[in-house]
Amino acid sequence: MKKAYPIDKAVIIVKIKATVIHFVFSLLVFLAALAWIRWVLYPDFHFDLNGVWYGLRLIAGVDLVLGPLITLLVYHSAKPMREKVGDFAIAGVVQIIALSYGLHTMYQEHPRMIAFNDYGTAVTVTQREFGESSELPENLAEFDKLAGVPIAAIHPENGVTHYAKLDLSSLQKADEATRRTLNYEDDKQTLADLEKQHGKLYVFGVMGKYQGAFVAMDAAQNLIATFGQRDLH
Repeated sequence: MKKAYPIDKAVIIVKIKATVIHFVFSLLVFLAALAWIRWVLYPDFHFDLNGVWYGLRLIAGVDLVLGPLITLLVYHSAKPMREKVGDFAIAGVVQIIALSYGLHTMYQEHPRMIAFNDYGTAVTVTQREFGESSELPENLAEFDKLAGVPIAAIHPENGVTHYAKLDLSSLQKADEATRRTLNYEDDKQTLADLEKQHGKLYVFGVMGKYQGAFVAMDAAQNLIATFGQRDLH
């Protein structure tokens, strides 16, 4: 039978101190993970389009709440060192498993490529989809990047899909198709304002996992702006 340890004001203060220390350490780990997710896996507008906040809530809930809460409940200054180590190990294992699962999921769903279609829409292709398909290009380093992610134009020929670098001709076709489908006046006005400032731009839609947006590029294929971001579901 486990020994019962008394709880008094002094013990509660020590528990709170241990919990705060655990929380600070967990926060540092979470911030490091967040930096990797925000700047490496989901750069620029890909962060919002792919619903990263949904996954971050789960990671934050376990890393910043559940782990320190376990410490608050089980830590006691009167326990022998072996029990203290065991308690911290349990909390640490729970956090590591949850964090590893969350980061693995985010890695699998991060944008690996943008598949561009001449009819005006580009679709995010995830790391998971790359692993499941043998038809996607392997030479991604050869393609230009849009907001940190390689973008490749799709050219179907005789039932076979070919991937090529995005060129001005493809941008022009996509731009013509996209302008015909701009239904919201605020989107039209935003594009007009951008072109007053930057000159002729080429616009097309990009669809992520949860949201879509319009992308405006200049003739040199520099990203000028994104606008009209909306939920897809």
